[in-house]
Amino acid sequence: MTAAITIITDALAELGVIGAGETPAAADAAFCLRKLNQALQRLSNSRLMFPSLRRVDITMTGAATYATDLVHVDHATAFDAGGFSHPVDVLTRQKWDDISLANATGGPPSCILVDSTSPDVTVYVYPRSSGYTLRLHCQTLLSSFASVSSELTLPEGYESALTLMLSDDVSPSFGKTTSPDTRRRLAAALAGIRTVNAEPIYLETGMEGQA
Repeated sequence: MTAAITIITDALAELGVIGAGETPAAADAAFCLRKLNQALQRLSNSRLMFPSLRRVDITMTGAATYATDLVHVDHATAFDAGGFSHPVDVLTRQKWDDISLANATGGPPSCILVDSTSPDVTVYVYPRSSGYTLRLHCQTLLSSFASVSSELTLPEGYESALTLMLSDDVSPSFGKTTSPDTRRRLAAALAGIRTVNAEPIYLETGMEGQA
């Protein structure tokens, strides 16, 4: 487990804002916590920064929508009772709105819309289908730190990368300039994570439909 204050302290020491063994001021720690969570949000938008993806299997019940906490669906496939697969398109809002018979039913789903309007994420399905399993390959939000004392379990290499990211992000606010060495190590840390995550690990999740 890694505490937010550990990353914050190391990042400020990297910049030379504090010395070895010193503790950040409360106001500085709170500011850095916001910046740290913003860094985690940025990582949430990059597939290759995820150590694992979710493979979500939705039991099709004839529902029009399914609630989830997905961020981005890479691709989708429907499976019938015999195990045969059927491709499912992931549409943009504009293409979804062009569908003329939105309440159509029957057959395997041919397309979906992932509406990520905060705070809920909804998967819309066309046509409404039952007797199929909709498999979504997707990413979810990385957890954020609730406070400077909060702890998270981070995959190998992430603590170092986040420390260097935070140091670079807050450097202007502390009147500092990120050193070339810090930027070189940050680029190497992020590249290493992307290389490891190029072949994702899938976590299985099951869901059922709404109305």
